[in-house]
Amino acid sequence: MARPKSPKYEIDFILDTMEDYIESTELPIFKDVCVKNNWCSDYIYQLSVNNEELSRCIKKLSDKKEVELERGGLTGKYNKTMAVFSLKQLGWKDKIELEQTNSNDNAIKIEMVAPSEEDVERIKRIKEQLFKNDKN
Repeated sequence: MARPKSPKYEIDFILDTMEDYIESTELPIFKDVCVKNNWCSDYIYQLSVNNEELSRCIKKLSDKKEVELERGGLTGKYNKTMAVFSLKQLGWKDKIELEQTNSNDNAIKIEMVAPSEEDVERIKRIKEQLFKNDKN
């Protein structure tokens, strides 16, 4: 005898569940909604390839996560290191890459890297020391 069909992987059920999760969760995480509903995240991604509505819903979740991480990282609500790490997983970069082609058709790659938090703190200490010496 065949098993009764479960709503576990029915698109409408997934969409409704994800929409509720996005609305009720401050910092939504795709794998979190999957774990909470006993879904295989890889399978949900596969389903989204052929379902534009599910794809948009996953993007909506990701967009809300990005906004919350940026806001929380800037205000100190979230650990800055973890916020940066999570934002990098969403495609953010802390370096700028430029590529220029010269007249010989040779590519020149220039990479600019933002200073780390340690570098910023070191610069602040040096600056404070310099101004401290100016006052004396």
